[in-house]
Amino acid sequence: MDKYIWIFPVLFILHDMEEVIWLPGFIEKNREDIIKQYPIAEKLLSVYKMGMTTEAFALAVYEELIVLMAICVLVELTKAELAMGIWYGALIGFTAHLVIHILQSIAIKRYIPSLITSILTLLPSIMLLMHTKGDIGVSAMIGAVIGIAGVAANLKLAHMLMNWYMKRRKITWHR
Repeated sequence: MDKYIWIFPVLFILHDMEEVIWLPGFIEKNREDIIKQYPIAEKLLSVYKMGMTTEAFALAVYEELIVLMAICVLVELTKAELAMGIWYGALIGFTAHLVIHILQSIAIKRYIPSLITSILTLLPSIMLLMHTKGDIGVSAMIGAVIGIAGVAANLKLAHMLMNWYMKRRKITWHR
């Protein structure tokens, strides 16, 4: 597994840079149309209600990258099965995230920022999961559950950080 640990952050960076560059503008232009098409999306997009700048979104992605790098360093330094499980769980969460983006694009019948890199990084992510699954023991399985839950919790934290930044800077979109 050691030789694969650092592939994950590379896939993350590749994917999230597409989002950082194009997602804020896409949300600004398409939020209302998506909500009209899928009213349930209003709750999902409520985090972006006050607007979102590339700067604020990049801050949230940067926080996620720091957490991912810390997990990789933890695995590298400790070689602990629990740490490897957390890494594996985070990779499962990331891979699910890619699938969700592909399904979102299919649902709204148009390109969404992140589609191209979701497609490009999905197969390597699945291969990474397959090549590292043999290293999963009981302790690592517990770590994987922690990793999956951590991805979900950290996504919430990243959104809170983005909103904090937007409020602190008093940035809103000009419509």
